[in-house]
Amino acid sequence: AGTETFNGLVSFAGGVLSVSGGTLTGAGNITGTGTVSLTGGTFNGYARTIEDAGNWTDVGTVFSSGTSLVLFNGTSNVLSNGAGFRDVELDGVSVTLLDDITITNNLTITAGVFVTGTNNLGVTNNIVSAGTLNASGQLGADTLTVGGSISGGGTVTGGAGNIDIDGDITITNFTASSGTTFIGGNFSSSLTHNNGTIEFDTGASTINSVETFFNLSNNVNANLT
Repeated sequence: AGTETFNGLVSFAGGVLSVSGGTLTGAGNITGTGTVSLTGGTFNGYARTIEDAGNWTDVGTVFSSGTSLVLFNGTSNVLSNGAGFRDVELDGVSVTLLDDITITNNLTITAGVFVTGTNNLGVTNNIVSAGTLNASGQLGADTLTVGGSISGGGTVTGGAGNIDIDGDITITNFTASSGTTFIGGNFSSSLTHNNGTIEFDTGASTINSVETFFNLSNNVNANLT
């Protein structure tokens, strides 16, 4: 197995983009309506956009995300095998996670439903959603963590796993965890409390909407207004 370098557009229609050995590299974008199958070797993301309308299955390839965007524009089950993504966008029907996922920059849900199942989802920066982030399947040991803010005209639905948001929550509809939801910034959303605890835990925060809480905690030496 050697190195395959593609600097132009790579397109696969209805079939499989397979990396089973060697190295797939280059600067060209990748678009396809089939599936991505990664069983060995190395797949370099670099700064390209990788479009996938089918499943993403990684059971052995080293996926180096670089500054790439992975765009899911169909119905996709995603098995990452521990390989992180840089930027992820859903502009299709659905993404369903089959294992824990880390996104080191932003998650954008332009259209569709992003389903965590019983898996951890970590986003280093922000979530912007006009669709739905459905984490209702998370159990008590699972977490949804966001290093920045959650915004947009869509919906976030929590489950039994804790939610930890370091920034603001301004998305239109927000269902909290039935465990604990930690918020580090301001809150302005239509809240469903889910019989859980909401704890403001970082600094001075403002609740900018009229809400009904189940348990509310201010665990910092700062004002909650």
